[in-house]
Amino acid sequence: MKRIIVLLVVATLMLVMSALPASAGNSGKEGGGLPLFSGYVGKTLVLHCQVGGGKSVAVFFADRDDVRGNCR
Repeated sequence: MKRIIVLLVVATLMLVMSALPASAGNSGKEGGGLPLFSGYVGKTLVLHCQVGGGKSVAVFFADRDDVRGNCR
């Protein structure tokens, strides 16, 4: 019984440790580039992209049906 518990704990730790790099945040200041999404929760969602070699955004508004920006 102890072996099964130890194996389950080890497997859980390995799964958690393998997910840590994917859960790391990118504020755009570490040299990794722009964050993929930003904005205000429940109000806007901003998608960051590159268009024609330059930086751009697409802004999705929660209270309207229009999208602004040129990431389309």
